[in-house]
Amino acid sequence: MSQKVLIARCDRIGDLVLTFPMETAWLAVYPQDQVQWLVTSSSRFLFEHQVGGRSQGVFYVNLNTPWVSFFEILSWLRRERFDLVFGVHVPWWVALAFVMAAIPRRR
Repeated sequence: MSQKVLIARCDRIGDLVLTFPMETAWLAVYPQDQVQWLVTSSSRFLFEHQVGGRSQGVFYVNLNTPWVSFFEILSWLRRERFDLVFGVHVPWWVALAFVMAAIPRRR
């Protein structure tokens, strides 16, 4: 059975690059799953030029406007209906959006 998985990393670009293998590792074990990312808007160029990524989509968050971004993220999460989220490094208000979107498994 296919799952929708979200990997969220909202800190420095170098740390985000170190998180890229999570997608490859997850899809090696669960190739039928869909993986999406939630990252900062300053990381956009990494995903536009990433070679070989199989992710289904990326959502960019602006950390300079947390409350506007919070409601945008919450709306997007509710639309996407993820089964699992890995909050590798996120602000507290992004983690709160995961809870309010009722994502059943949060790590």
